[in-house]
Order: sequence, then structure tokens, then C-alpha cells
Amino acid sequence: MVDVSNDIADEHNVSFLKYLTFIQDVITRMNRNAFQLKGWSITIVAALAALAVDKGSLLLFIVAAVATAPFCFLDAYYLLMERQFRGLYNDVIKGCSDIKLFSMPINRYTPKEAKTNEEKIKYTYWRVVCSRSVIWFYGSMCLLCVVAFFVCLKWPLLSQKSPDLDSRRIGAASVDCSLPRYSELVDKDFEVRRSGEESFKWEYKWK
Repeated sequence: MVDVSNDIADEHNVSFLKYLTFIQDVITRMNRNAFQLKGWSITIVAALAALAVDKGSLLLFIVAAVATAPFCFLDAYYLLMERQFRGLYNDVIKGCSDIKLFSMPINRYTPKEAKTNEEKIKYTYWRVVCSRSVIWFYGSMCLLCVVAFFVCLKWPLLSQKSPDLDSRRIGAASVDCSLPRYSELVDKDFEVRRSGEESFKWEYKWK
């Protein structure tokens, strides 16, 4: 006689492990998206700040600082989604009976559905924006843009070309163009000597 109960239990365990794997994959994806977003923000803000330093433009500094805002809000969204799926993962492990297999009820992980004050703070979007992993990262980039702006105001020669250096380069180029080159002097001297030898040969023949 076949034991049907054991087969059902094994199938349930396999399905349960797959369910946990699905949730863990979503958590990993959200974490990877947030990490890539930080890399893109560094690249874009650094390029804008470097261009602002080169041009000495206040507008580009403002654009570089403001460009961190959408990255900050999107990063906070991914972090909030990660927290919600982590809450779902923990509840599934605990064996909550009201969560169906292979369902993703992340709506239960909101400030309205929170059971404790700690969970309410954890699942509030603006609390996530002010978290250390978000506000410190993007706030430091804004601060670096402000510092770079004041550095350019204090030492404008760092962002602009020095007129004295340009005048020295132009003067050196004019002097270099006005003086004859060594190769030209050698060629002229050779031509003079050659013409002198030919005239001496003609005089000797006539004699």
C-alpha cells in the first residue's frame, strides 16, 4: 500500500522551498538594482561636477546637486520593496497560515497594516529615504558638489585657464617661428660652399 501522506508532504516541502527561493530572488534583485543605481548616480554626478569645474558654471553645479534627488528617491523605493519582501520571507518561515503558497502579499507590509510602531517606521517611505544607507550616500554627494563650488569661487584658476600662461605660450610660439631653425642654417651654409666650389672650378678652367 502506497503512503500518500508522505508523498503529499514531500511535494509540499519542495513547493515551500521553491516559494522561499522566489522571495529570496526578488530580494536579491532589489538589492542589485539599488547597488547599480548608486553606481550610475556617482558616474553622472561626477561627470556634471567635473564639467562645472572646467567651465566654472554655477548652473552645472546646481544641476549636479539636483541630479542626486531622483536617484535618492528611486533607491529608497528599492530599499522599501526589499524590506517588504524580507518581512514576507520572515512570515513565511514562521508559518503564517493566512499567506497562501506562491503569493506575494506585500500590501500587508505597509504603515497602515503594521502591528507595532517599529514596523510602522520600518515600512514608511520617508523613513526609508532618511535611512543611513540612503541619506548619507546622496547627502555626501550633494555636499561634495557644494564644496567644489566654493573651491572654484575661492580659487577660480583651478577651473579656468590662466591668461599669463596662454600669453607665455603665444610668445614662445612667436619667438620659435621668428628664429631660423638649425637645419635651415646648415642647408644654406652647404649651398654657399657648393656655389663657391663651382665658381672656383670655372675660374680654374678659364686659366
